[in-house]
Amino acid sequence: MLSALSLLWSAIWPFVFGALGWFAANFVAKPLLDFLTLRSQVQEEIIYTDNVGHMMLDTPSFDKAMDSLRRLGAKMLAMDASAWSCQRSLFSKQKCDLPTAGKNLIGLSNALADYDGRAVHIDRVRRALKLPRAS
Repeated sequence: MLSALSLLWSAIWPFVFGALGWFAANFVAKPLLDFLTLRSQVQEEIIYTDNVGHMMLDTPSFDKAMDSLRRLGAKMLAMDASAWSCQRSLFSKQKCDLPTAGKNLIGLSNALADYDGRAVHIDRVRRALKLPRAS
């Protein structure tokens, strides 16, 4: 009887651990990877749009920078809105504030022509996402 039970367990355990691995990959690792990817895109866009200012107002470059920042802000807010509670706790353990980052990315897109306003939004985004200061 004992050997039949151990034989049954040896046949089932790969499926059990496979299911646990699948859940860990899809509900922990993938959201974390998506967040880190979006975070690096935000850092890249902040650096890339650093020279877009009031002198470029009403140009395609200005409109493209504004749309890009707004899109990243919307993605950040959507990520926060669609996250499960365990995913939110994962983000909070990273000490990242997705709603603040998303709102300030949208605010940054609206304040591209205002040097002082844009500096405030960039600082808030960097603090919310724990981004390094660009040199």
